[in-house]
Amino acid sequence: MPKINNHILSILILIETIIIKLFQFLILPEKYFYDSNIILGIINGTYLSGGSFLFAANFFKKINIFHFTSLAEWSWFISIVFTILIIYYLKITSRYLFIIASVALLNVYVFNLSKDIIQFLIFLLIFFVLKNKKLKSYYKLILCFLIFLYEALNFRIYYGIIAITLVIIYFLYNFYIKKQSKINICKLIFLTILIFFIEIYAIKIISYENYIPIITARSSVNEFRLESINAITIIIDLLGENTNYLIFIGNYLINAIRIMLPIELLLKGIKYIPFIIYQIFISYRILKGLKKINNENILWFALVISFLLVSIIFEPDFGSLIRHEAALTLPLLEIVFLTNSKKGSEKNEIND
Repeated sequence: MPKINNHILSILILIETIIIKLFQFLILPEKYFYDSNIILGIINGTYLSGGSFLFAANFFKKINIFHFTSLAEWSWFISIVFTILIIYYLKITSRYLFIIASVALLNVYVFNLSKDIIQFLIFLLIFFVLKNKKLKSYYKLILCFLIFLYEALNFRIYYGIIAITLVIIYFLYNFYIKKQSKINICKLIFLTILIFFIEIYAIKIISYENYIPIITARSSVNEFRLESINAITIIIDLLGENTNYLIFIGNYLINAIRIMLPIELLLKGIKYIPFIIYQIFISYRILKGLKKINNENILWFALVISFLLVSIIFEPDFGSLIRHEAALTLPLLEIVFLTNSKKGSEKNEIND
């Protein structure tokens, strides 16, 4: 697909942002703003909550220098700031349709008064760590681990598993690529999943009280959502609740395929076709990129793969998957995709 001019793409993104924001506040139903209203209520002192909602509310309180009091004010402000940031750091590639789609998702799901914009900032921080030429690879790994660990302790607890998985996958890939003259993608995927299953089993042995909430994460969240009209894209474990480790493995492998290739959403309606195409494209590019892992991009791939491995356990529905994946998409996924480029100039962008 041919490239388009950087200025034209920037204008398209700005127009897209304005249209999406108008769509949000003129057309979308109130249920879309459920999480945002909770955060806003905590900020304005009209709602009480704890956990990640409280963390997000306190974060927005600290940066509220303009004294915003409505969702619209926050949403427009966040979208303008981060859309300009994306345009500033944007590198034109042949995947401009993917960039436009990603920015659309970001404006719908992330660039709002939400927990996901905080997650985006965390990934952005990691992006700058990984792009730092002065830091050696193992220092970058340590910093990324500490960032995720801090997030797990203060914001989203399951990111602690991502932190551990990141380290394990990094060393697995680092060891594997040094031993291979050519990457066997099937073998690499098998080893990745095997190591991840061993990690989960190790948690079972070390801390059984933490192991149970992990393997029952999806079923516990979805228990009271089965008949909800707001849970159209819910992911139900086909083998039933994970009452033992073998059932967990079976459900995990099935859900991995369902998440990477979400064609079942066609049964929910044609409106989900763009999401299906978007997810399949991401899955395809990641799998293709795994063949080209090297010492320069290994940490990028380890991070993305760790995110996906943990998401397969915790995401209760396809909507949540897309929302959380959107926070990862730019800049991290786009950088990973650059490793697949046929043009030498794009191959080297990962080290710019």
